[in-house]
Amino acid sequence: MGRRQKLTWFKARGCWKKKYRGKVYYLRYGSGKTDQTGYRQALAAWEEKHAQLEQQHYEALPLRREIENGIKKRQQMAEWYQANGEATEAARLGAEIDEIRSDPEHAADRLELDPLWGVPKQHNWCGRTGSNEMLPSPPQPWGTILPLF
Repeated sequence: MGRRQKLTWFKARGCWKKKYRGKVYYLRYGSGKTDQTGYRQALAAWEEKHAQLEQQHYEALPLRREIENGIKKRQQMAEWYQANGEATEAARLGAEIDEIRSDPEHAADRLELDPLWGVPKQHNWCGRTGSNEMLPSPPQPWGTILPLF
């Protein structure tokens, strides 16, 4: 049984093709389905195009800045936890960073982009320590607040 290829030979046009996010991309390399050199050239061209498309898609995300800030804050928090002997929390934050990076489009749905909501002020990642007062809770949707009135 042969290996599964990432590209498909398109006989009608005599080239390799790849369908990605609902659009078909044609890669004009090779002389046939069995031309391995042409396939490798087409695959290299596709990987370059794929990276370009992913970057364009990421830059177009509406919450891109918030996602980047969320990653930066988690990195700072993880460093603080690591420096203060709390490796478990540092590892948890590292896993959150990996999760955000692996699927930034849906990161806002799964995680708070600002990880500092509800964290005691004694855990201050700028080096200051102080009271045990909690930071304010994140804003609540109107639907959850209205029944309180």
